[in-house]
Amino acid sequence: MSEIFLRPLARHDVEKIHAWHNDTELYESLVGSYRPVTLQDVANWMEHRLAPSATESNWAICHRETNEHLGNFYLREIDRQAGTCELHLFLGKALHRGRGYGTAAVREGIRLAFEVLGLREILLRVLSSNRAAIHVYEKCGFRRRQGLPDFALKSHGPVEVQVMVLQRLESGTPPDDSAKRDSGTRDSATRKDPGNAR
Repeated sequence: MSEIFLRPLARHDVEKIHAWHNDTELYESLVGSYRPVTLQDVANWMEHRLAPSATESNWAICHRETNEHLGNFYLREIDRQAGTCELHLFLGKALHRGRGYGTAAVREGIRLAFEVLGLREILLRVLSSNRAAIHVYEKCGFRRRQGLPDFALKSHGPVEVQVMVLQRLESGTPPDDSAKRDSGTRDSATRKDPGNAR
């Protein structure tokens, strides 16, 4: 059984998310640009996230044994007609990265998108410098999409943004690549409005 589970975001998550989204170091690994946010900014953002929506699905990544809130997982730009969505993910603390939590969250998100929502394609954006995140996404079946490069501005200058895509097979969710690769390797990965990342 996975060490993590996804639960819907809740109002009591605001303070922790506020701290994460004022963490400049965290945002160096994310596509979104850092900007400081107030507690009220995040509270307002949360109310919007909790409102019923046909175009997004927002979750807290939690540890199964301790129930600790480790990070956030979002499916955004959900288009039921086209069968597509965009995935966003982050783990808030460095000590929770590299332990398999991100990989487990991505796999659960794939199940949610394909088996629950019935979508056929998931897209994500990741910094080309974030090798750990790219490894996780590749291990979960994502492949790089070729096209004109995009860039995110970080403190040390522009960084190329890589687009990755996962398509659902006719028979269901894609196969787990971890059996073909280093199944023992555990990594985690991750845009920003005050609660959005990669």
